[in-house]
Amino acid sequence: MSHTPKTLCVLPAGKTLHINYEALLPADGGKGILRMIGRRKDPTLNEGAGGWRPTGQPETVPNTHEYRYALKVGDLEPGDEATARYMGLTFSPPDVHVQEEKESA
Repeated sequence: MSHTPKTLCVLPAGKTLHINYEALLPADGGKGILRMIGRRKDPTLNEGAGGWRPTGQPETVPNTHEYRYALKVGDLEPGDEATARYMGLTFSPPDVHVQEEKESA
């Protein structure tokens, strides 16, 4: 019997933006904030219009259908070996993702 993890370690895939649902809809009912997985808001991007710069750091999220689906369809990528193995995907270290984005910019 395989072990089902409570959390997943994820990174954004390429230039995708994927909402961090826990930040947007906190379990305690508090005020949510708009956050993207593996990105930080940067108001200097896009001629001052703002944008989301990659952090290159994986994030830990709950093991829910939404995040598993995002991994399955390629909106998110595994942020560690354990998540990759659990999802049946290939793991690429975070520095590879940041370098790919710099080259495509």
